[in-house]
Amino acid sequence: MLFQKYLQKISYLHSLIQRKGTGCQKEFAKKANLSRSMLNEYLKEMKELGFPISYSRERNSYYYTENIKFRDSLFDYEIDPDELKRIKGGSMNVLELKILNSIFGYD
Repeated sequence: MLFQKYLQKISYLHSLIQRKGTGCQKEFAKKANLSRSMLNEYLKEMKELGFPISYSRERNSYYYTENIKFRDSLFDYEIDPDELKRIKGGSMNVLELKILNSIFGYD
């Protein structure tokens, strides 16, 4: 899966959860154009990234248990060329971590 498509899907799921407009799991999967098992994978990964996601039977929707800040733009800052060379010379996971930290507001 391309990293960009992955982040777009996370962003879309985030917007539905934030609006408390997911519906039950079956409806949420349909809105997100995912199978239920794939939706569960995304939700699991989002929770591992720190999204405080919960489900309310009363509301019949997923929701956040606390307010979060989410940036839907990957590059709101410029990486210094020397820093980029250093990062690319090491593990790409470091770059991905920096991008995710930037998106989710972990400075």
